[in-house]
Amino acid sequence: MKSLPGFLLLALATASPVAAQTMSIEQAKAVSQATSPSADLRTGTAGSGFVISADNGSSEASVSITRSWNSGAPQNNLSIKVSTPLNKDTGEGSFLTTGGLGNGTSVQIGFTRIMPWRDDPVKKASAVRAYGIAACAGQAPTDDDKKACAAKSDSDLQTASFFSAKDARLAATDAAFLNGPVWSWGVSAGVGYSHFDYKDPTDFSDQSQTRTPYNLSLTFGVLPKQALTYAGAGYEFKQEYDDARSRTLCKAPPATGAQECFTSPFARPDGQRTSDLFAVMRTQTQLGSGDWSVPLGIEVKGAYDFEQKIYGVTSSIYFVADAKNNLIGGLRLRWQSDDKDPTTKDQNFFAGAFVGAAFSVF
Repeated sequence: MKSLPGFLLLALATASPVAAQTMSIEQAKAVSQATSPSADLRTGTAGSGFVISADNGSSEASVSITRSWNSGAPQNNLSIKVSTPLNKDTGEGSFLTTGGLGNGTSVQIGFTRIMPWRDDPVKKASAVRAYGIAACAGQAPTDDDKKACAAKSDSDLQTASFFSAKDARLAATDAAFLNGPVWSWGVSAGVGYSHFDYKDPTDFSDQSQTRTPYNLSLTFGVLPKQALTYAGAGYEFKQEYDDARSRTLCKAPPATGAQECFTSPFARPDGQRTSDLFAVMRTQTQLGSGDWSVPLGIEVKGAYDFEQKIYGVTSSIYFVADAKNNLIGGLRLRWQSDDKDPTTKDQNFFAGAFVGAAFSVF
């Protein structure tokens, strides 16, 4: 396969983006609580939850825990992700666009800060006042009392018992995220434990070794004003290990009886270093309109590895929703160019499924 397959662009070509609208406060909070589909810490903040994915003859389960806090407009997110393979396809390496560390149990930590492109003090003050009036009206016993809330001064609203410092901070944060582009930066690091079994080619005895893969990444992204689309890019350095390619070898024919043959890796695990630039685009879309519309989430990731001189693309299409209509699963398609190494088996295209954390633009 030498050219980019058309399926990676098909979903974007057939889906219509959700129109940019004035977001409600609840939508603004959802945006600021950034989550990343499939818990890929390189391209966002993994939402707390459990994810299972399967492709390329292997499957993986991961658990992510995320905590968020803010001081004014910036939103800080800290994620911890633990993942482990449910089974492993011996002799196959991981795809360039795959997040995390394959072929073993790993722990990853990621920090992301999300902030408005610029703060507008006037809009922030206006939002705090509107928040205070709404809080006042919620406590007012009569319609006249509710109307009187709008006439109160800013100081009276903000010093009232129903309006806390936390309320003021939330209002300012919402205003900052609603009235301009939002951008983010993040760092992540991970370390893993991988166990490999192979046979000695001289005497066919069983051997085993353990390895410690690790990765480091840095990413930047932007969410245009009131648009349900995210674009980001970053750099990752990764050291992974894979089984040597399996071969079938036979012992010398015995004088009597059947000859023994074994199919197994007959060498120590291979080290594979990745130094790549990656990009990601996510959009919330819909097919059709009105009562016949179907929610759809699309993520496209691309990467180029300077070590092996290869590139790859992954497209994730979310169409499985939960009871709250959150998109939580779908189909994943991967494609990767040849690595020009005749001793390894190239994997150009695989399709798989995943289910778990809800889809979010971030």
